[in-house]
Amino acid sequence: MPKIFGVPGAHSAHQSVKAYKRKLLTIVFVAATTAFLEGIMLTILFVTRGEASGAAVAALVIGVCLWWFCRYAGRRITALERERFYWGKGAIGGREVEAELQRLSNKFFIFHNLNTGRGIFEHVVLGPTGFFAVETKSWIGLVGVDQAGELTLNSRAVEQPYIKMFLRRIALLRDQLGALAESSDFHIRGVMVFPSAHVDAPYGNTQEAHCVRLEQLHEYIEHPLYSRKLGEDEIDRLVCGLRDIAGTDRRFPHSEPVGLRPALT
Repeated sequence: MPKIFGVPGAHSAHQSVKAYKRKLLTIVFVAATTAFLEGIMLTILFVTRGEASGAAVAALVIGVCLWWFCRYAGRRITALERERFYWGKGAIGGREVEAELQRLSNKFFIFHNLNTGRGIFEHVVLGPTGFFAVETKSWIGLVGVDQAGELTLNSRAVEQPYIKMFLRRIALLRDQLGALAESSDFHIRGVMVFPSAHVDAPYGNTQEAHCVRLEQLHEYIEHPLYSRKLGEDEIDRLVCGLRDIAGTDRRFPHSEPVGLRPALT
């Protein structure tokens, strides 16, 4: 089994919990605001002693305010629920990728949720066959590629240039790690994994990143073709550099034997 650092899916799970808390606070705020406006209504009725004109104006103004506020709150709650669902899917996908990576040999090192200070990498893998930055996309449908080398979903453009953003983070990690390891003679291969989608993005069409399905990941990393091979000394230097980077994040847990790590609930 590989040597593992960090907890898979921790970032996605944390973001999902944050979205749930924000949704809960929004609901509480809506209830409190509604009660406050109703209190104003009762106060106006008491002050005007139930006069028809005053009560009608107050009811109209407060009714319009409540209608606008409830519409806004409804959109906000829906957006937060979608965000929570999105991050929850990411956490599940991260655990699926972790299970596949555990099949690698003990010559490999895996860093889960590596926070470089410039971005978070879900999985970083080093071993004799090379250096890989692995990102999970829990999309459903057909993943393709456009003429610019960016991803498409069901033949439609997606909302962000995911390939470009991923490669930019990889370049920053390479510069950061090169300074710590006192070496720039290494290559980081970007790999996007799709556990639930069909992938039609041939290698080379998505710039310097490769797209694979979950069941292809183990064989892909074990294959010596897709990245530059690393010697034992190179691996040791790079692992030390990654541990230094991880050490700057106090929330990053220490390595634990895979078979003894407690399950997340």
